[in-house]
Amino acid sequence: MVVDPDDGSPFDEKDIAKLLDAIGSKVTVYVVTGRSQAAYAKANNAAIKAAAKGRKNVTVVDWYKASAGHDAYFSSDGASLTKAGRKAYAKLVAAAAQKSTDASSGSTSSTATSSTANSTAASTSAAA
Repeated sequence: MVVDPDDGSPFDEKDIAKLLDAIGSKVTVYVVTGRSQAAYAKANNAAIKAAAKGRKNVTVVDWYKASAGHDAYFSSDGASLTKAGRKAYAKLVAAAAQKSTDASSGSTSSTATSSTANSTAASTSAAA
């Protein structure tokens, strides 16, 4: 299950923890960090990472990090995705899911970050 909780408003660790508790531990969950110009964006991402910590079934997909420096991924509002951004986002989430599938079942919660982001950026550039 992919969860992108960034709905344009601030939230905290308790909000994300409640969501993850409701989903349960029997479902593999990929929670995606956000990127926007909103003042609360960094706090939202920190809340996602904190709530996911220690949950074996949860992987944080770090869209914030993967999209850094890729202005072409975003429309003029700084949050809505362009076609290139949608492709990069989808590839990042798919790569995280594939990595998780390939990993041993005994791993702890993880974050899909720079190595995935770099390959996603390279793939997106090549596709453009």
